[in-house]
Amino acid sequence: MKNKFIILMIFLPCMYVYNYAQNISEHEIKFSVGLNYSTGFSDLKSLYESSGYEFSFEWPVGINFALAQEFNSGFGWKANLGPAFFIFGDTDGFVLPIDVMAAYTFLPESNSSPFINLGGSYISASGDELGSGSAGVKGAVGIAFGRKSGMEWGLEASYNSASIEYTDFGFPIEVKPYEYVFSVYFVF
Repeated sequence: MKNKFIILMIFLPCMYVYNYAQNISEHEIKFSVGLNYSTGFSDLKSLYESSGYEFSFEWPVGINFALAQEFNSGFGWKANLGPAFFIFGDTDGFVLPIDVMAAYTFLPESNSSPFINLGGSYISASGDELGSGSAGVKGAVGIAFGRKSGMEWGLEASYNSASIEYTDFGFPIEVKPYEYVFSVYFVF
Protein backbone atom coordinates (compact mmCIF):
# COMPACT_ATOMS: atom_id res chain seq x y z
CA MET A 1 0.00 0.00 0.00
CA LYS A 2 2.87 2.35 0.86
CA ASN A 3 4.45 1.92 -2.59
CA LYS A 4 1.12 2.60 -4.35
CA PHE A 5 0.81 5.81 -2.36
CA ILE A 6 4.36 6.87 -3.28
CA ILE A 7 3.69 6.19 -6.97
CA LEU A 8 0.44 8.15 -6.81
CA MET A 9 2.17 11.05 -5.06
CA ILE A 10 4.73 11.21 -7.87
CA PHE A 11 2.40 10.62 -10.83
CA LEU A 12 -0.31 13.16 -9.91
CA PRO A 13 2.05 16.15 -9.53
CA CYS A 14 3.70 15.20 -12.85
CA MET A 15 0.32 15.30 -14.57
CA TYR A 16 -0.49 18.66 -12.91
CA VAL A 17 2.84 20.15 -14.01
CA TYR A 18 2.23 18.78 -17.50
CA ASN A 19 -1.20 20.41 -17.77
CA TYR A 20 -0.02 23.70 -16.25
CA ALA A 21 3.11 23.92 -18.39
CA GLN A 22 1.16 23.20 -21.58
CA ASN A 23 -0.75 26.42 -21.00
CA ILE A 24 2.19 28.71 -20.20
CA SER A 25 5.08 27.36 -22.24
CA GLU A 26 5.97 28.15 -25.81
CA HIS A 27 8.00 24.92 -25.82
CA GLU A 28 5.69 21.96 -26.09
CA ILE A 29 5.76 19.32 -23.39
CA LYS A 30 5.48 15.91 -25.00
CA PHE A 31 3.85 12.81 -23.54
CA SER A 32 5.13 9.43 -24.73
CA VAL A 33 4.37 5.77 -24.16
CA GLY A 34 7.05 3.17 -24.70
CA LEU A 35 7.39 -0.58 -25.00
CA ASN A 36 10.58 -1.78 -23.26
CA TYR A 37 12.66 -4.93 -22.97
CA SER A 38 14.88 -5.17 -19.90
CA THR A 39 17.79 -7.60 -19.79
CA GLY A 40 17.87 -7.53 -15.96
CA PHE A 41 14.36 -8.96 -15.55
CA SER A 42 15.70 -12.45 -16.29
CA ASP A 43 18.24 -12.04 -13.44
CA LEU A 44 15.43 -11.31 -10.98
CA LYS A 45 13.35 -14.21 -12.34
CA SER A 46 16.33 -16.58 -11.95
CA LEU A 47 16.78 -15.57 -8.30
CA TYR A 48 13.12 -16.28 -7.59
CA GLU A 49 13.31 -19.66 -9.35
CA SER A 50 16.48 -20.64 -7.44
CA SER A 51 14.51 -19.96 -4.22
CA GLY A 52 11.81 -22.42 -5.34
CA TYR A 53 9.18 -20.00 -6.67
CA GLU A 54 7.18 -20.75 -9.82
CA PHE A 55 5.50 -18.16 -12.01
CA SER A 56 2.01 -18.34 -13.46
CA PHE A 57 2.69 -15.27 -15.58
CA GLU A 58 5.84 -13.53 -16.66
CA TRP A 59 6.59 -11.09 -19.43
CA PRO A 60 9.93 -9.25 -19.61
CA VAL A 61 8.38 -6.45 -21.69
CA GLY A 62 7.08 -3.41 -19.83
CA ILE A 63 5.33 -0.14 -20.60
CA ASN A 64 6.61 3.27 -19.57
CA PHE A 65 5.16 6.76 -19.57
CA ALA A 66 7.28 9.88 -20.02
CA LEU A 67 7.02 13.66 -20.11
CA ALA A 68 9.69 15.62 -21.96
CA GLN A 69 10.35 19.18 -22.98
CA GLU A 70 12.90 20.40 -25.52
CA PHE A 71 14.08 23.97 -25.99
CA ASN A 72 15.33 25.62 -29.21
CA SER A 73 18.95 24.94 -28.22
CA GLY A 74 18.32 21.17 -28.17
CA PHE A 75 18.62 20.97 -24.37
CA GLY A 76 15.65 19.81 -22.34
CA TRP A 77 14.45 17.43 -19.64
CA LYS A 78 12.64 14.11 -19.38
CA ALA A 79 10.70 12.47 -16.53
CA ASN A 80 9.98 8.77 -16.88
CA LEU A 81 7.77 6.33 -14.97
CA GLY A 82 8.35 2.67 -15.80
CA PRO A 83 8.62 0.19 -17.30
CA ALA A 84 6.73 -1.58 -14.55
CA PHE A 85 7.22 -5.31 -14.18
CA PHE A 86 4.68 -7.46 -12.37
CA ILE A 87 5.29 -10.96 -11.01
CA PHE A 88 2.42 -13.43 -10.49
CA GLY A 89 2.58 -17.03 -9.27
CA ASP A 90 3.79 -18.45 -5.96
CA THR A 91 4.65 -14.85 -5.16
CA ASP A 92 3.30 -11.51 -6.31
CA GLY A 93 5.23 -8.31 -6.67
CA PHE A 94 6.18 -5.39 -8.83
CA VAL A 95 9.24 -3.34 -9.71
CA LEU A 96 8.97 0.25 -11.00
CA PRO A 97 11.71 2.78 -11.85
CA ILE A 98 11.25 6.55 -11.65
CA ASP A 99 13.73 8.63 -13.68
CA VAL A 100 14.49 12.35 -14.13
CA MET A 101 17.05 13.26 -16.76
CA ALA A 102 18.61 16.17 -18.61
CA ALA A 103 18.27 15.71 -22.36
CA TYR A 104 20.09 16.92 -25.45
CA THR A 105 18.88 16.59 -29.04
CA PHE A 106 21.72 16.96 -31.53
CA LEU A 107 19.61 18.24 -34.47
CA PRO A 108 16.69 20.12 -32.88
CA GLU A 109 15.37 21.50 -36.19
CA SER A 110 15.55 18.17 -38.02
CA ASN A 111 12.72 15.68 -38.61
CA SER A 112 14.98 12.87 -37.31
CA SER A 113 17.65 13.38 -34.68
CA PRO A 114 19.92 11.43 -32.34
CA PHE A 115 19.66 12.31 -28.65
CA ILE A 116 21.33 11.64 -25.32
CA ASN A 117 19.83 11.72 -21.80
CA LEU A 118 21.60 11.64 -18.44
CA GLY A 119 20.14 11.80 -14.95
CA GLY A 120 19.05 9.92 -11.88
CA SER A 121 16.81 6.93 -11.24
CA TYR A 122 15.12 5.30 -8.25
CA ILE A 123 13.57 1.83 -8.29
CA SER A 124 10.51 1.11 -6.17
CA ALA A 125 9.81 -2.57 -5.44
CA SER A 126 7.26 -4.56 -3.49
CA GLY A 127 6.81 -8.30 -3.05
CA ASP A 128 8.12 -11.41 -1.34
CA GLU A 129 11.89 -11.39 -0.97
CA LEU A 130 12.15 -7.85 -2.44
CA GLY A 131 13.72 -5.16 -0.31
CA SER A 132 14.28 -1.49 -0.76
CA GLY A 133 15.45 0.10 -3.95
CA SER A 134 18.39 2.40 -4.36
CA ALA A 135 19.06 5.47 -6.44
CA GLY A 136 21.44 5.34 -9.36
CA VAL A 137 22.57 7.03 -12.55
CA LYS A 138 20.71 6.52 -15.81
CA GLY A 139 22.02 7.29 -19.26
CA ALA A 140 20.26 6.81 -22.59
CA VAL A 141 21.01 7.26 -26.28
CA GLY A 142 18.61 6.98 -29.15
CA ILE A 143 17.12 8.43 -32.29
CA ALA A 144 13.76 10.12 -32.78
CA PHE A 145 11.88 9.98 -36.08
CA GLY A 146 9.00 12.11 -37.40
CA ARG A 147 9.71 14.95 -35.00
CA LYS A 148 8.20 17.63 -37.25
CA SER A 149 5.50 15.50 -38.90
CA GLY A 150 3.28 15.06 -35.83
CA MET A 151 3.84 11.28 -35.74
CA GLU A 152 6.97 11.14 -33.63
CA TRP A 153 8.42 7.82 -32.50
CA GLY A 154 11.87 6.65 -31.54
CA LEU A 155 14.31 3.97 -30.47
CA GLU A 156 16.30 4.17 -27.24
CA ALA A 157 18.92 2.11 -25.40
CA SER A 158 19.69 2.90 -21.78
CA TYR A 159 21.89 1.91 -18.85
CA ASN A 160 20.63 2.25 -15.27
CA SER A 161 22.85 1.68 -12.20
CA ALA A 162 19.93 1.75 -9.70
CA SER A 163 19.28 -1.54 -7.93
CA ILE A 164 16.91 -3.37 -5.62
CA GLU A 165 17.64 -5.83 -2.84
CA TYR A 166 16.54 -9.45 -3.16
CA THR A 167 16.76 -11.57 -0.01
CA ASP A 168 17.78 -15.17 -0.66
CA PHE A 169 17.67 -17.37 2.47
CA GLY A 170 18.34 -14.31 4.64
CA PHE A 171 21.21 -12.98 2.53
CA PRO A 172 20.69 -9.74 0.58
CA ILE A 173 21.61 -9.79 -3.11
CA GLU A 174 21.81 -6.64 -5.21
CA VAL A 175 19.86 -6.90 -8.48
CA LYS A 176 19.74 -4.37 -11.32
CA PRO A 177 16.49 -5.22 -13.11
CA TYR A 178 16.82 -2.21 -15.47
CA GLU A 179 20.56 -2.33 -16.09
CA TYR A 180 20.11 -2.41 -19.88
CA VAL A 181 16.78 -1.48 -21.45
CA PHE A 182 15.84 -1.30 -25.12
CA SER A 183 12.76 0.74 -26.03
CA VAL A 184 10.50 1.85 -28.82
CA TYR A 185 8.29 4.81 -27.93
CA PHE A 186 5.49 6.86 -29.46
CA VAL A 187 4.80 10.55 -28.75
CA PHE A 188 1.26 11.87 -28.33
